[in-house]
Amino acid sequence: PADNFQKTCDLYVNGKFISEYFKDTSGILNIGSFKKGTKIVAELRLKKDATYFSRESDYYFYCVDYNAMTEAINALDSCGMYVEKHGNSHLKGEITVTDGQTLVFTTIPYDAGWNVYVDGKKVETHRTLSALLSFEVEEGFHTLEFRYMPKCYVIGFIASGVGIVLFAFFIIITKVKKVRSKVFAKAKFLGEFINDGTPAGIEGEAHEVAEETPESGGTDTEQAESTNADLLVLMSDIDGLFDSDPRQNPHANFIEHVDEWSDDLMELGGNAGSERGTGGMFTKLKAAKIATESGCDMIIMNGAFPENLYNIIDGKPIGTRFFAKKG
Repeated sequence: PADNFQKTCDLYVNGKFISEYFKDTSGILNIGSFKKGTKIVAELRLKKDATYFSRESDYYFYCVDYNAMTEAINALDSCGMYVEKHGNSHLKGEITVTDGQTLVFTTIPYDAGWNVYVDGKKVETHRTLSALLSFEVEEGFHTLEFRYMPKCYVIGFIASGVGIVLFAFFIIITKVKKVRSKVFAKAKFLGEFINDGTPAGIEGEAHEVAEETPESGGTDTEQAESTNADLLVLMSDIDGLFDSDPRQNPHANFIEHVDEWSDDLMELGGNAGSERGTGGMFTKLKAAKIATESGCDMIIMNGAFPENLYNIIDGKPIGTRFFAKKG
């Protein structure tokens, strides 16, 4: 009772002082060792302050047979496990079970995550003394292995795996989108196809594609004068610049690139072109001169294959390329 707080009494056994009963004890006292048949008198001597004892209090005396206890300890010790390997989540060793010993209990706290293997075969585990891990074995020599895996580990592993896959997928999609955005930023079409002769400037950001009509006549040169791109692409109804009109001369030679501008090039323009290539090759050559003198490369390509813009971006030789004037 609360009235006993900080109040003590002395315990004597056969007239010998043992302890202050309510001070340094937890309720269980060792009163000594005695031979069989010895009379034991336990006495509580009250001090000055009164001490309350409930009439319902129960007092018990226990004795231990040390010979029997030593024999039991030796029997258990003879079946002790020899540990070969151990870690935070695993334990491996050997054991020899003697006659009559079929239950092996450990000092490992019971948890459903522990899996026990006897001679490589998983066995059922039990909770002993309401707290410790135990399992049954047969007599003889055995190898034991303990493995710990929390029940939530598999679910966590699957969740982590799915998360990693989704993260990798997100990274790949992000990179693909970046690549695609760069490509489309450098080549933007007007509609699904660009009409032959429509100019397209290619630089860091996409230019809107200028529309032209057969009557406009000056779109090629206007684009060349207004562009600030690194590369100007003009489309025609032929593959590029030839030394003569390829529609009239099947043996006309194709000119892949023009490194330096010369006035003789204008003569190659002739009247090559169609209503889809406004102004013909002449105006495109005029545009090439303006562009190259402004420090911008220019390409004349066949407008029937607008997908070749991607090949140009990849650095493949398409059409006739006019290189910008150096210096």
